[in-house]
Parts: sequence; C-alpha cells; structure tokens
Amino acid sequence: MSLTRSIFGLTASVLMLSACDEMSRFKQEKYECGLNPSGIFEIELRSMKVGDEASLVMAEGDATARIIFVDDTEFILEAPDLIMRINRETAKIKTTKGTQYQEMRCLKTEFKM
Repeated sequence: MSLTRSIFGLTASVLMLSACDEMSRFKQEKYECGLNPSGIFEIELRSMKVGDEASLVMAEGDATARIIFVDDTEFILEAPDLIMRINRETAKIKTTKGTQYQEMRCLKTEFKM
C-alpha cells in the first residue's frame, strides 16, 4: 500500500511540475541580429498577442513595431515602411522594406517567469 501511494505521489508531482510551463506569468523573446544589411540589430517581444508592440533597436535608432500575426512558429511585425517575418523555431527573419528584401539569421533568447 505504501509503495502505491509513493508512486501515485511521484506521478502527481511530475504532472504538476510539467504543467508549470503553461502557467508562467511572464514570457519574453529577444532576437539579436548583429550587423546586417537591414539595419535591425535587436527585436524584443514582451507581449505576444496580435496588436501588441515589439521594441526594435535599429541603425536609425529605437523604434516599435506592431504584431499583426502570431502563432507557435511565426511572428509577423509591421513598422512604418517595414514588414518582418520571424520564424520562432529557427530565428530566421525576413524583412521587406519597400522593394528591398533581406533575410538574416539571429540569435534567439527566451525568458520565462
């Protein structure tokens, strides 16, 4: 009887801990791109819903972009004269500014709390 309770308790603990990832209060994604032809050095997303804003560090200075699409694998951001497609799995970013198209690979970091 004691072994059954121990196994049940261990199983319940594992299930509860595995659900903690879904209960995080805060999540942030940051994409660091370094020097590149598009002039986007960093993209920081603190909120991940359509309509929310992302912070951009660009060669021209800091800017904001609006999230217009989000799912588990991709973000699409819109800033004045700029569209960014971010692949969340590979950290590959495709930008379109007017008729110019750039593609770059960035370093993704995630922070959860």
